[in-house]
Amino acid sequence: MVAFAVGTFFFSLVGIVSLFSLKRYEVARGLVLWAPYRAQADDYARALKHAAISLEQEMVTWPPKGNLICRYFIHRAALASARGFNAAEQWAHRLADRVSHRHGFERRETRSRFLKEVSNGVGKRSAQELEKSEE
Repeated sequence: MVAFAVGTFFFSLVGIVSLFSLKRYEVARGLVLWAPYRAQADDYARALKHAAISLEQEMVTWPPKGNLICRYFIHRAALASARGFNAAEQWAHRLADRVSHRHGFERRETRSRFLKEVSNGVGKRSAQELEKSEE
């Protein structure tokens, strides 16, 4: 990277020195070399300057656009990872069901007499019954 920067610097320096040398030569001799090509090069330079100004104005809108694009891809990645975690959760539940001794668990009626009474409401005592039993 440093070598590229140094090479570009010296290439630019040689170009600038050669342009000043050419101008000095033309002024000393009183002639203009490559006049039609210079006019065309000036037109290209103006067009390049205009394009650079337009690009600078366009670049102002790039950070918000980049934020939107990054947000979109982060959102898509979050959705994909959520789908993956959901699939892993379902797989873990299926695996746990397979290795469990309660595979295919079905509820049945309890065998406990107390639980049967409580669930049927028989185990509830009225306030009068409680008062009589305490006496």
